[in-house]
Amino acid sequence: MIVDSPSKKQTNVRVYLVLPDQTVEQYEKQAKAEKVTLEKILEDRLRRCVGHTAIKPLYFNDSERQRLEEITGGHLIDSVPQVLDRIRSTVSVKVGDITVTIPPQILDRAKARSQAFRLSVEDWLRKEISENLERSVGLRP
Repeated sequence: MIVDSPSKKQTNVRVYLVLPDQTVEQYEKQAKAEKVTLEKILEDRLRRCVGHTAIKPLYFNDSERQRLEEITGGHLIDSVPQVLDRIRSTVSVKVGDITVTIPPQILDRAKARSQAFRLSVEDWLRKEISENLERSVGLRP
């Protein structure tokens, strides 16, 4: 996916790069898989990544992005601001050695429900988790 479309005015630049064989082989595999030229793969990558100037950048491959989407509620994540929003709004509850992730849409409803009971979200979650676990193990009707 190209984030910027080529402008009507383009500058052709001839660049000679010295790259390790393994790097070239990886790009050639990508070009072959997409049925485009090596030059097209490199051009697209340079255009997509021109704004990536961080000293310690993060890059998610497709399977890692899918895992992130699962952890944060299964929504499509296409940008850094979306990643940050999802992470900020996702809550994990830890009970002993067990961690349970609460997806954002459930957390939003929990916030509304806690307000209806005039409890903090934390107190409402504590009460609900405790009562439902008691119900599940037969300690509460």
